[in-house]
Amino acid sequence: MEEFIPRLYWLSMKVVEITGGRFIKWTGDGFLAWYPFELHRDLGVIAERIITAAWHISVMVNVTQMGVRMGKKLNLRHGLSVEHDALIMKITGKGTNIQDIMGRSVVLAFRLSGIDGKFPNIVAQSEIVDAYHYSGFSTVHFNKRKFNLSEVNRYFKGEKWATTSIYETREKTSKRKVKVDHLITAGKNAIASAEGQSVDSGTPKSSFDTNALVNDMQSGPKWANEVLMEYARWITKDLLGSLKTVVASLETQLTDKKNA
Repeated sequence: MEEFIPRLYWLSMKVVEITGGRFIKWTGDGFLAWYPFELHRDLGVIAERIITAAWHISVMVNVTQMGVRMGKKLNLRHGLSVEHDALIMKITGKGTNIQDIMGRSVVLAFRLSGIDGKFPNIVAQSEIVDAYHYSGFSTVHFNKRKFNLSEVNRYFKGEKWATTSIYETREKTSKRKVKVDHLITAGKNAIASAEGQSVDSGTPKSSFDTNALVNDMQSGPKWANEVLMEYARWITKDLLGSLKTVVASLETQLTDKKNA
């Protein structure tokens, strides 16, 4: 853990900066980041940045464990909230220049980060989720989370405020039957997108600057380079390799069915 925590701190700062946020402080085994915005109509774009940032950090940790070999696999949890009336604290003094942010929703974000969910383990206020979907983004999916009295006491110290409008990430599922040729097209689009080819999916493109993160990790400490290489190997070999195998198998099945 003494190795893992500083590496997570380093990666988190880089991802927050890349996505236009402000890294406020480290909180032991977590951190607080702030994404200020003036107009409420901008919340959807801000939400996409934050959710995408959380997704990237979670994937990196899940795949590489930040290059630290431990007996137990670590996963991250993320809590997202909107603070409409934040109190910004500036503490200055000899050798000190600290900025902090306070508010009821800031406390809520810390409470939400303690709740387990499906990958990428994001628990957020409905205001954020609604803005994310309203802006046309659908990469990450959410379900409403209901809390019983025991969970309110456990996660929120008995405070019921805002607990009726909380959403958590879920695995994408569909009850309708999907045609094989549609699966093949979706798979090919995913492969093309991963390989840097332009694909018009009809949805807004993520603003996350992958190149900036790659550059930061390449110019960072030795462990960051090693983690990046392990992550790249997973994408090209495990992820893309498996996807290409599945798409090829589906194409063979579809051809055999047409020729039968």
